[in-house]
Amino acid sequence: MELVSVGLARCLWFVRTSDMNPRGLNLISTLYPALIEKYKFAIYPSLKEFLSTDKERPSEFAGGQFTNSKGDVVNIKIVDYEQAIVVDTASSTRDSEAFLRELLEWMTGYGLVFRQDMVRSKGYLSELTVRCELGATGAIRPELRVLAKKLSSLVSVDDRPISYGPSGISIAPDTTESNKPAAFIFERSADALFKENR
Repeated sequence: MELVSVGLARCLWFVRTSDMNPRGLNLISTLYPALIEKYKFAIYPSLKEFLSTDKERPSEFAGGQFTNSKGDVVNIKIVDYEQAIVVDTASSTRDSEAFLRELLEWMTGYGLVFRQDMVRSKGYLSELTVRCELGATGAIRPELRVLAKKLSSLVSVDDRPISYGPSGISIAPDTTESNKPAAFIFERSADALFKENR
């Protein structure tokens, strides 16, 4: 299996962001501009949006830069919710988490409070494109190839053959449980030919 690209590498830390500013510091003239400058965010909330008391509307910073442990500069995005902070990169969840750790430790220099025990839980989500020598899903169960071949023969017209093939598998947690991690989904790329094995 060969990694082709990383579409999304997300790290979520469930932390009450209001607990990070227990003294109610006004950070508009200090932290806000420093954050934009330090990480070179191209997209960030207006001051009005940043100061909004609407708990349903998160603050979003995008198009930023972070230098990972390999010295690569990766694109970052932060979404700050009342109960969680989400970081997205297109490199790895390791980079996303390293950035989040660096960010929160850096913010303590502006009077905010952060301790690792404030993180109630963590979550990770990755969207990867891979190339498989045996086909994206054809090697999963040989019986599926037989079914796909039968379907192809039933719906194909003489001058227009239709090719069916296994398109994916999904392994998911019990959705009735209180802790619902993301499902594991392995599927063909919708915009790729079967022979590309993506």
